[in-house]
Amino acid sequence: MSTRIRPRDTNYNSSIRGFSSACRVQARQLLNYTFRVIWTPGRLIYYGIFEAVRKSARPTRLSVPVISVGNLTMGGTGKTPLVIHIARSTSGAAVLSRGYGGKGRGTREVFPDSDPRDVGDEPVLIRRKAGCPVFVGKDRAESGRIAAERGARAIILDDGFQYWGIEKDIEILVFSARELRRGAHLLPWGRWREPLSAAKRADIAIINFKTERIPAALPELGVKTAAMRYRPEISLIGERVFGFCGLGDNESFRETLLAAGADVAGFVKFPDHHPYSRGEVERIIGKASQLNATPITSSKDMIRIPPDLRSEIKELGIVVELCPADALSFIHDQLAFGDPLPE
Repeated sequence: MSTRIRPRDTNYNSSIRGFSSACRVQARQLLNYTFRVIWTPGRLIYYGIFEAVRKSARPTRLSVPVISVGNLTMGGTGKTPLVIHIARSTSGAAVLSRGYGGKGRGTREVFPDSDPRDVGDEPVLIRRKAGCPVFVGKDRAESGRIAAERGARAIILDDGFQYWGIEKDIEILVFSARELRRGAHLLPWGRWREPLSAAKRADIAIINFKTERIPAALPELGVKTAAMRYRPEISLIGERVFGFCGLGDNESFRETLLAAGADVAGFVKFPDHHPYSRGEVERIIGKASQLNATPITSSKDMIRIPPDLRSEIKELGIVVELCPADALSFIHDQLAFGDPLPE
């Protein structure tokens, strides 16, 4: 007589679960391998076209010097804080941005109270923090001409490394130290737009360690290299907070809260550029209240919160610290547009 194995047999169920898990792993590996085989020729074609377009571009020469700040990855490097730092220290600067996420058309000047749904959240943040003129528009050559006509003595091109419509005098490339450690995995498997070898097009590479300690020796990138990190604008020592953000690197904001001395009772992550609804913010405020904590978010996120709810949210901004401190002084030596503003 055959023995019937009952479903509650622990060894039998464990074997089935193990077999099922192994099958799923093998299926994922096979799918990943198949995708890589299929995509490899397409990737070669894509980057071939990419390089051909770059080399055949006929950029517009503006009447004022242009400083480009960009990256090789899909956000999260700390490019915007560095743009703000450079704009603050450059006399007569104006910033050009594509206005990611904004729905307006044509070239528009950004003001501190501009609607981020129209011009994007980062341009509004730059305008508020740097206090300099900011222009958004898909055609940044046109935006640059308008900025120069309105008195700009230098242009800072935000996210400009892959933009070839304007001739650039200085190319600054920003890297996340964390992304460098993970390796340069190109799209669609990773977050890299271009291979690491593209760094050779830059005048300087800035490696952002965010809240980490800067090591004595920096990675070799084949180009002049410096480092930067974040310093919280305020101290949160002894303060219990409930953090939330929607950034390119959400974990870095949690680390900044800890670096400021906060007791983080809870933390919620949203996608980058997330448009907060009233209901979402009210639920966050309610959850923070339940935990006897203060709701807190980043300066960039604060711009996307309904205005009448901002008074109930605490804002934590950051300041960029360069190592060495004079890492970008060559900009003012190389470009004849006046002395830098005092820090």
